[in-house]
Amino acid sequence: MKTTKQLLGAVSALALVAMSSTPAMAQGTTAGSTITNNVSVSFNVNGVTQNAQAASNSFTVDQRVNVNVTYVGDATVGTSVGPGQTNRAIAFDVTNLSNSTIDLALGAALTGGTASNISNFRIFRDTDGDGALSAAEFGAGPITYLDEVGSSATGVTVRVIVLADIGINAVNGNTFDVALTANAHRGGGAAALGAELVESATNSAGEDTVLGDGQGDTDGLRDGAFSDTGRFSVSGAVVTVAKSSTVVSDPVNGINNPKAIPGATVQYCITVANASGLSLIHI
Repeated sequence: MKTTKQLLGAVSALALVAMSSTPAMAQGTTAGSTITNNVSVSFNVNGVTQNAQAASNSFTVDQRVNVNVTYVGDATVGTSVGPGQTNRAIAFDVTNLSNSTIDLALGAALTGGTASNISNFRIFRDTDGDGALSAAEFGAGPITYLDEVGSSATGVTVRVIVLADIGINAVNGNTFDVALTANAHRGGGAAALGAELVESATNSAGEDTVLGDGQGDTDGLRDGAFSDTGRFSVSGAVVTVAKSSTVVSDPVNGINNPKAIPGATVQYCITVANASGLSLIHI
């Protein structure tokens, strides 16, 4: 023990530690990337430079799934529609905030309003992003998913349009709330919807999956999906019709207190009015 203390006291060491790594864990770091950290220790003993010692460690960046859906419109006022109209449109932005390319399954469902007065939900890709469906976009046909939506540090957004037909029995003031849900599926397939993404049960050495999405209008927290709600608002005429009759004359009394007897002249009056009572037609 005494000898050891003497040896340690006789040795002076100076160490310089240097570490390096590739850019680590930036917001846009792609899932499956390998992050390598290196360390090098240079040192000398009693002024004599010794052989440097080095070590490294690598790990795989896991997949963080994060999806967002945003209704493009006023959620209170909604898109104005009329009874009996077809192919009425509301637009949504679907954003992939994940650090990987994914597929997104799409679904539209009525969450408020009378189901019998709205029907035929279809989803189309708005390729030019103008919020309106062109003839070419309509001709491309409806879709059920978005294929290979890329990733970036700020997210990649695709605009879609939901079409619906409004029933003839819808009346002024009716509203129809429609939720669009985007559900994350594995990307990488060729023009086919990949398997639904689920959270990895264990922490492996490879690429694991973490669901990091928020809670939407009709979905749960960290379930790999997100939803938002758009609205159709019915603006229709509230028309009332009234018909009245007045005896103008009869063959016995003439115009002096005429009665509705055979041969009498009767005047009919038809009044059509809107909700405010303003007369539109008077015959």
